[in-house]
Amino acid sequence: MPAHQEIQGALSISAIFAVIIAVSEFISRRYGPSPEFTRKFVHINGGIACLFFPFFVKSQLTVLILAALFSTLFYAGSKMDFLKCLHGVERKTRGGEYYPFAIWALFLVSGDRLWLYVSSVLVLTAADACAALIGEKYGSMRYKAGDSFKSLEGSLFFWIIAFLAIHIPMLLLSDLPRETCILSALLVSFLVTCAEAVSVRGTDNIFVPVLTAYVLLKITQKPVPEIAFQCASLFAIFAVFGLIIWRSRLLDIGGGLIFLGTAYASWSLGSFQWALPAFAAFLLFTVVRHLLNRKKNQPVIRAKTLFAALVIPFAILVFANSLDAYREFFGLYLTAYVMIASFGVRITVLRAYVNEEPSRYVRVLVGVLTSIVSWLIICLPSWLVRDSIPLSAPICILGIAIFFAMLHESIVRKQDFGKEASWTGTRFVLTLMSIAVCWLLQQFHLAGLWKLS
Repeated sequence: MPAHQEIQGALSISAIFAVIIAVSEFISRRYGPSPEFTRKFVHINGGIACLFFPFFVKSQLTVLILAALFSTLFYAGSKMDFLKCLHGVERKTRGGEYYPFAIWALFLVSGDRLWLYVSSVLVLTAADACAALIGEKYGSMRYKAGDSFKSLEGSLFFWIIAFLAIHIPMLLLSDLPRETCILSALLVSFLVTCAEAVSVRGTDNIFVPVLTAYVLLKITQKPVPEIAFQCASLFAIFAVFGLIIWRSRLLDIGGGLIFLGTAYASWSLGSFQWALPAFAAFLLFTVVRHLLNRKKNQPVIRAKTLFAALVIPFAILVFANSLDAYREFFGLYLTAYVMIASFGVRITVLRAYVNEEPSRYVRVLVGVLTSIVSWLIICLPSWLVRDSIPLSAPICILGIAIFFAMLHESIVRKQDFGKEASWTGTRFVLTLMSIAVCWLLQQFHLAGLWKLS
């Protein structure tokens, strides 16, 4: 496209955005409607305007520049107390600043797949906005997500709109089989509904569209029977482990959705071998918490705590899938889950049996024992189910887990026996360090690689 047409297209879309914001600001100041209404007015109409990007501009750089300009404008509006149409809501949110960059990311990823761009943008705009409005007006069954509350009615409405927003563009703008369109829309809409339910402070404006585009790209490349199997697996995992979570009261709603989503991701992006550590770690922690809950009531694990813990193995899984390097990453993935489980079981044991600050000897002993138990439950089965995996592969993980458990007790002075479970920065860093050590051992051939099916 010639430069002058590119500039004209960018200016035209900018003018449309300016009109939408100006009209919304006038309505907000003149008539004083609900702040959520004017915010979603901009959200929906801005999204409709974004649908014209592929027709008006062709350069990704143009979209990035526009995204940076509007994000800066929205940020300035929040700091300088103008643009009440966007910043009048009481909850803390940065969704307005994230929104333009989400559009750019979708424009970048979609390429010439118009159906993918349109589906993802419609989920970001229509599903999210309609769900928020329905939830605010009719939501009665509420649950906590971070510092705010969401409603079951809003989430259900989000799922319905997301399904239509994905299915209809796929059906009309692509040559994909009808069965692929229906099954893919069903699966992806369910996943992004869970992502939206646990997103806080406007992060859904990033997570929801990116997840929509990423999963659609992956799932639509598979044959129809495989997509049907993925749908069945998704609902089976949510049904079985959701029932365990509900009965055990181990996690809050947000935490449960995060675990179920990552567990399914390990199954879908990896295989049964990648899902096995996630399932084993969860069951180990659940059984230990149930047995020791008689000694002392254990705090419910909330979404932000579980997200901080599981973000590392989830990132490893995504890298392994994206680079098609499953053998190189599986040892790192196992190490992460062994470390997470050992830290979680350790604090559970100490909470149940210790009424005052334990000695370092007791803490080291508990840390070593929980590392061994976690390794036996999580790592050893993965080694036993496959032949020809060097013994050095699981043994190095055991040594790493024990070493970092002892290092943890030498670093930590004050124990986190508070009323709320937490995942500390120290544990996060030590988990990253354990993964780095495992990777180095693999590079120097001191730890064998895992042979996967």
